[in-house]
Amino acid sequence: MIEKNGHTENYNPDLGLYITKITPNAKSTSFVPFKMFNISRIGSRSYSTTSDFHHEDRQFCVTLDFNREIYIKLISIFPADIASSIKKLFQQPFRGPQMVDFPFPIEIGVAAQLGKKQTNEKEEYVPFDVTDVFPID
Repeated sequence: MIEKNGHTENYNPDLGLYITKITPNAKSTSFVPFKMFNISRIGSRSYSTTSDFHHEDRQFCVTLDFNREIYIKLISIFPADIASSIKKLFQQPFRGPQMVDFPFPIEIGVAAQLGKKQTNEKEEYVPFDVTDVFPID
């Protein structure tokens, strides 16, 4: 649960934290299919997305972080109209985080490694650093 604006909100548990607790030596994994609902630009060459993922009969939250090389590969998988709108927004000089919501979820395959634990005043989580993305049928 997370306190936000005086209200307690329930979120799915973080998969990265769960995996680091049950399998401390885990390094890499894949998500097939992974449903993307949005993409965020969090730095001039840094990107992220968060989605729910079903694992071991439970729903978890998964955060994927990726670099420009993966972003370019990812855009090539997306439908042309969505890719075009993302490119248009993200080609602007970076002035702060930006997010594009998709009109429908896009299913892709993802290979990733566990990242470093992130902690802030509201939450802690372990993102996955994407090493490859690929289309799925």
